[in-house]
Amino acid sequence: MMTVEVGVNRRAGTGQSVTAAVFIVMAAGSIAVIPLLAANLDRRALGIAACVLTLVFWVGFIGAICCVGEIVNTPTRAFLLTSDWQLYYVHFAARDYGPAPVTKAGEIVHNYKVLSEEKKGRKWRREYLGSEEFRSMVQQYLEGVRTDTMGCVIEHLQTPSIRSEGIDGSVLRYWDDARKKWATIRLLRTNTGYEKICRTVKLRQELGR
Repeated sequence: MMTVEVGVNRRAGTGQSVTAAVFIVMAAGSIAVIPLLAANLDRRALGIAACVLTLVFWVGFIGAICCVGEIVNTPTRAFLLTSDWQLYYVHFAARDYGPAPVTKAGEIVHNYKVLSEEKKGRKWRREYLGSEEFRSMVQQYLEGVRTDTMGCVIEHLQTPSIRSEGIDGSVLRYWDDARKKWATIRLLRTNTGYEKICRTVKLRQELGR
């Protein structure tokens, strides 16, 4: 009988929080130094500095938003490693809350409800990924016993290989059969089962499987 190991990332915010802080400092610092530069630079130098600071601000701002998104969403994703060396990636399909109302007041209420529902949904997804119910569902799904995945998207990472390794984790390369091209996905070191997943991928890579 096939066995499945679930690799969930409970400490996803550890590394991303530091990165987010760096981006926030970049964005805030680019604004904070404007009065100092304005008092000490001529018009030409100030124009060049303004261009550089604008770039730094947007890099920091967008980077911080991306990091916060990862901190919030990464714990609702998981990797599956089966006893026959197959690797799967699990995430949840996005929900459609419909169009926002036309009026501004209606839009504010609608957005509040969406945020509230998303918060509840993320909490449920985090708990579900770590439950025995989820493990049982996955095993039955992969064995062909059931087709309902409780809102999960279970993606088979075909012919995976390790593209690169860094301080925070590894980038896996795999064949995306749906889009008919090679794709990449990040596996963080804080993910449970990280070492075993990497060893399995490297072994498959050596064996050409």
